[in-house]
Amino acid sequence: MRWPTLKCPFCGCALPNRQYKARQALTCPGCSRRLILARWYLNFTTAIAFILTLLVCWLFRIHGWWLLPGFVLLWFPTDLVWTFLFVRIIPPKFELSKAEPDNDLTLFR
Repeated sequence: MRWPTLKCPFCGCALPNRQYKARQALTCPGCSRRLILARWYLNFTTAIAFILTLLVCWLFRIHGWWLLPGFVLLWFPTDLVWTFLFVRIIPPKFELSKAEPDNDLTLFR
């Protein structure tokens, strides 16, 4: 399956999605703005994965004291599959990064 196309919300330029690392700023090649994945997008995908995991636990009839360990074991694979599908349905949205660029050289870097 193809990687989703990531676009800058300011200039519409295609962003290099194979070089993107989660929770790190990405510089747009078109307008040179530093972008980060929108927080609402991450929260939304996590909330849906949470609900889907509860649904999977219910389908497997995991309840009572087994609900917590079952949820913990099933949440990660459910989140992985959901995120894989969701980014292909609705491409990730980016917003302007509030962090300063990492271009200042220090003694320890």
